[in-house]
Amino acid sequence: MDAAVEAWNTMGWFEGFLFTAWLVALYVGKLKIDQRFARRTVYRVKLEDGE
Repeated sequence: MDAAVEAWNTMGWFEGFLFTAWLVALYVGKLKIDQRFARRTVYRVKLEDGE
């Protein structure tokens, strides 16, 4: 973890911005993939009498 902190601290402002934009793009892509597969998944719930 120290290496990651050191790498972040040695980046310039522009490199830090690009890295942050890259992380945001990856996260948005992950959300799109999750939403696509969530629509395809059919959840069947069996309701049972609580007696």
